[in-house]
Amino acid sequence: MSSTTSAFRECADEEKSSGDDLVGRIVSIFWDGDDEYYPCEVTSYNDSSKEHTVVYFDGNEKSSEVLSEVKLKLWSGTKSEFNAYYKEESVSN
Repeated sequence: MSSTTSAFRECADEEKSSGDDLVGRIVSIFWDGDDEYYPCEVTSYNDSSKEHTVVYFDGNEKSSEVLSEVKLKLWSGTKSEFNAYYKEESVSN
């Protein structure tokens, strides 16, 4: 496993409820049914509905994520570090 795995960190509640501050960030959302985290990029935020649009790295887009209500980890490295990490993880799985 890559040494950059530690670049995902738990997301504090106040960070999740910050709305626009998550736009452009790489996050990993926990899916209860799969018991697994899935990485994605937050692309927009709707202040009225409190929903974020996210694009998962498998190409799927979802525009109804209320990130303040899900288990979430934040990527603390750069986007290029994430791309290298994701490529390495994809190859090893």
